Amino acid sequence: MGQTVHAIPTYGSCGSRRRPAPALLRSGLRRYNGKSHRHTNPIEGVTFYDYHIHMATERYQGIGADEDTYAEATTKYSNYSEAFELMLKEGNFVEPPTDQTGLFR
Repeated sequence: MGQTVHAIPTYGSCGSRRRPAPALLRSGLRRYNGKSHRHTNPIEGVTFYDYHIHMATERYQGIGADEDTYAEATTKYSNYSEAFELMLKEGNFVEPPTDQTGLFR
């Protein structure tokens, strides 16, 4: 089971996914969204327009919601580069000890 990273720099968003996903977690682990749209947490009835981090929660999975329905507003980043660095840090990603680009040739 591996983890992949996806990025959408135009919207200041990035995230990580697990492949293949466990049965209870369809795909998204965390997603770091830019300030490009409003987000609403339906259980709490809270809507905000800010940088925000989506995360899977047992509470939302319990009502059958998508794993990335819940999000929290954040001030931890204000652009794509900062979001990407935060994702790597919070996701405990580790840089390989040597250049491995030759693996993809």
